[in-house]
Amino acid sequence: MRPAFDLYNRNFVVAAPTFVGNAICGAPFFLIAGGADALISGEKSETYYNVINGIYLVPATICGFATGTAFIPFSFICEEDPWDFGFQLGRVNWNCLKSD
Repeated sequence: MRPAFDLYNRNFVVAAPTFVGNAICGAPFFLIAGGADALISGEKSETYYNVINGIYLVPATICGFATGTAFIPFSFICEEDPWDFGFQLGRVNWNCLKSD
């Protein structure tokens, strides 16, 4: 399953639309999850955090899949140069080195 997910950050041609889809659909649900988390007090289990994260991860992933899929064939015009997002690493490259 991992190689299929790697296609969505192959290079900017597919990663940018995927990121936009993730952000547009995930943002409202992120706010809903944050609000729900703020309202619920007491001890919170791992299952609780999985549900809270799922509130925004599921719609964000679906929209990223929907917007990025159309761009996967075009991403092979450029060489692989993945975008990486994270707290320790944020690598975004807009270069398109032509594939041979």
